[in-house]
Amino acid sequence: MTLLPGVFNGSATVDAAGLTVQAADNADVTVNASETAFTVAAPDATLDGFTIAPTSDTAINGTSLDGDLTVTDVRIEDAGDYGIEVIGAGAENVTVTNTVVESAVTSGVRIDGSGDAILRNNTAESISSSSGFAVNDLHGSMRPTTLLALPAPTAFS
Repeated sequence: MTLLPGVFNGSATVDAAGLTVQAADNADVTVNASETAFTVAAPDATLDGFTIAPTSDTAINGTSLDGDLTVTDVRIEDAGDYGIEVIGAGAENVTVTNTVVESAVTSGVRIDGSGDAILRNNTAESISSSSGFAVNDLHGSMRPTTLLALPAPTAFS
């Protein structure tokens, strides 16, 4: 599915295997969602080349994902809890590259319990909590990444 230049209001569920949602060549595309912009449930999904701004919830939600997910050249601004969240044993290969998450409440990118994950050339800035990238219980790599404007760590007593 190719998105032409413009602003798209609303949310979408990626529930067809192998679906690629991408901006047309050099197109300025913004997805404006009041809640989650993309819920990814089908395997082998790709999201490529657009901006998501703003969303009151997680911008890209892969908590029901069963298979692979690739996110490339996506800019997420003013996300609710997470810019990108993928959790659960169904997620196999998660790749996030050249993606910027600017201003999210909990984490820029959260990946938990998936098989393999690659995070490369990403930036998380102005994240309200101290977790620009949260990765747990998986195999993979995270390099290089940039964390900007994170709050100071909290002292525990």
